[in-house]
Amino acid sequence: MTNILIIRIKGTLNVRYDMADTLRSLNLRRKFNATIVRDSPVLRGMLQLAKDFIIWSEVDDKLALRLFKERGRTTGWRRLDEKYLKEKGLKGFSELVKKFSAGELNPSAYGIKPYFSLPPPKKGFPRKSYTATELLQRMLPEGE
Repeated sequence: MTNILIIRIKGTLNVRYDMADTLRSLNLRRKFNATIVRDSPVLRGMLQLAKDFIIWSEVDDKLALRLFKERGRTTGWRRLDEKYLKEKGLKGFSELVKKFSAGELNPSAYGIKPYFSLPPPKKGFPRKSYTATELLQRMLPEGE
């Protein structure tokens, strides 16, 4: 099974109740929130239902590692760091991403927020069609 990166790109105005419920169950409560979930047929149905408000694509471990390092948060909205992971019994970010990708780890069980709050994309949205990973590259520039 692969992991899917989902980014919410539209706000909450004029959202039907069934779409709002779907977005809430995907942990996408606000504009520019992102989450990484395991691929499944049920998830694909949810993505199709909310396709006008989100963008998604498969994510590799390298990008997931960068996302956890730069935008990962714990309960209390504290930044996720190596010290916190060691307190929870993990060796570091690489082990966190490895276990998460294998489906052995639920972030909420370790006190890690199941979503990432992202800034708007630098230089705006691309005019041509784009994937979630391309949009994430604009939201997390190399300089941060």
